[in-house]
Amino acid sequence: MRLSQISMENGTIHFFNSLLLENENLMWEELKYELMQRYAGKGTMYEQLSALQQTRSVDDYIQRFECLIAQIPKLQDEQYFTCFTHGLKEEI
Repeated sequence: MRLSQISMENGTIHFFNSLLLENENLMWEELKYELMQRYAGKGTMYEQLSALQQTRSVDDYIQRFECLIAQIPKLQDEQYFTCFTHGLKEEI
């Protein structure tokens, strides 16, 4: 738990410290849950993935797509493809 603190900065470190004040025995799964609740955005990861739209560059879209799929269980290749292509701009 303390090792994860090394990579935190700004508001995240304050959020982490407040969690530790509330629960001295904070476990990794609890921290992960709390961080996801605070920073993951609106809806479940599946909802966010299905709502993802390319608004800037393809590289930016790929980065946001990869961030979301890293947080959900393994999907079928066809599901990855469908989700990915669904959010791309029409001209792409």
